[in-house]
Amino acid sequence: MNKSGKKKFKREMADQLRKFGSALLDNQAITTKKPFDDAANQCQNGPMPVVKGVKINTATTWGYEIANIVFNIPKDKKAKGVYPEEASCESVSVSAIVIGNYLRNDYAEDPYSHLELNVVSKGKRKDGTAMLNSWHLDRHLTDDKSKQPKEAHPIYHFQYGGQKLRLPDGNYGTHLVLDTPRLMHLPLDAVLGIDFVLSNFLGDLRNRLCDVKPYYDCVKESQKSIWRPYIHSMAKIWTGYGEANYDWDVKAICPQIL
Repeated sequence: MNKSGKKKFKREMADQLRKFGSALLDNQAITTKKPFDDAANQCQNGPMPVVKGVKINTATTWGYEIANIVFNIPKDKKAKGVYPEEASCESVSVSAIVIGNYLRNDYAEDPYSHLELNVVSKGKRKDGTAMLNSWHLDRHLTDDKSKQPKEAHPIYHFQYGGQKLRLPDGNYGTHLVLDTPRLMHLPLDAVLGIDFVLSNFLGDLRNRLCDVKPYYDCVKESQKSIWRPYIHSMAKIWTGYGEANYDWDVKAICPQIL
């Protein structure tokens, strides 16, 4: 991609972030869209995000960091499956670092050089004690083959606990704690990560937002540009998948797909 093409690509990505933030703000899903504006400006004008221990080739990549997008849980929408039962979940937040590659026209390559997404929920016990839960999605570093672990590390994976949650000291009772498995997952940029959180924690709000054209368009475009090469690359290992007769309901496979 030439210099003018890269500039146009970054501008389009920045415009998408601004449009998505405006859609969330206009529909009262967030109280400020400044993190989206800041991320858009960084994407379009730099500087690139700095990731400790990761070398970034700025000539071939674009990127942004978006911090602490908070969704408050309405008091009349108590989150399901909260334990202990007397505890409350009061907010869910999303933060992300996204460093992408300039894509070829045939879209057939990994769209990212680095990706990490943190989902943090906060709440309180009945006595006011603060409580925390966390999930983390990232792109596994695969450059140094000599340092690859023996355990399965899908290149994009969710992991419970992530970087925010620490196990308490003391007696675990009958709970045996193991290193949490890395669950293979579709890549999630900031747009898809936020849509993922809304669809799991605030489904009513997400359903309303999907009727809003700017929100719908942003999510659908991200799904097409990010999920399509991922899914096609997986399917490619089976001969003749392109001519197969597909009868499996895609909405049953992935309810978030638009």
